[in-house]
Amino acid sequence: MPSISIPEDAYQALVAQAAARNIAVEELLRRAVDALPRPSEPSVQESPTNGHPSDMTGDLPYAEWKQVFDGLLARAKSRADRYPPGFRLNDSRETIYEGRGE
Repeated sequence: MPSISIPEDAYQALVAQAAARNIAVEELLRRAVDALPRPSEPSVQESPTNGHPSDMTGDLPYAEWKQVFDGLLARAKSRADRYPPGFRLNDSRETIYEGRGE
């Protein structure tokens, strides 16, 4: 197995982060690397269009639109492990405006 050397304080920070998530340091690092944008994907910092290719401003033919949509859906699904098991977002109108003095 390959190994790397990092400063002790950085390693202790990784240990603390992994412990807070109840996972191994190796798993924490794997997830962190998996979350990085791939070299072929534009990063949010590189693109003024919120991470989307700037040449997609007009209508696309269905086949191209479907390909882009499927890619976005796959990226969203790849982040599913960041939520606790059984997590379901309550995005009802009542929840969104709760406590706003209607």
